[in-house]
Amino acid sequence: MNNFDDVIKYLEKDYELDISLDEKKTISIVIDEKITVQLETDESNTKLLIFSNIYTLDAGKYRENILFQSLKENDKYPYKLILGYLDQESALCAHNFIYLENLTEDTFIVFFSSFIDRAILIKNTLEKGLDLQNI
Repeated sequence: MNNFDDVIKYLEKDYELDISLDEKKTISIVIDEKITVQLETDESNTKLLIFSNIYTLDAGKYRENILFQSLKENDKYPYKLILGYLDQESALCAHNFIYLENLTEDTFIVFFSSFIDRAILIKNTLEKGLDLQNI
């Protein structure tokens, strides 16, 4: 798996997904009807990027608390995902990347599944109105 095409072929074969690239050359995959994950490469085609909007945060003290806790969450190792905030969508989002060079199927599975598992855990926690400290 040394390029994006290899990742696409792997997802189509092993996950039985019918994948098509959008106009920005990204893949969007809906996971368990919970989150949508986007995959794409960086401009140099050396990194595989993964991204997902996790949860819409309305203005207020709760959003401030969650964003503050997100900074703490970003300091946890291993780095399964990096939390951020999209102002135009008022959404907590997550992203991460992995180098394509020498990427194996096993490494991809760990990268992909750990990102998804953590993102869904965070989404479920926030949907319950809980803080990130509860995970």
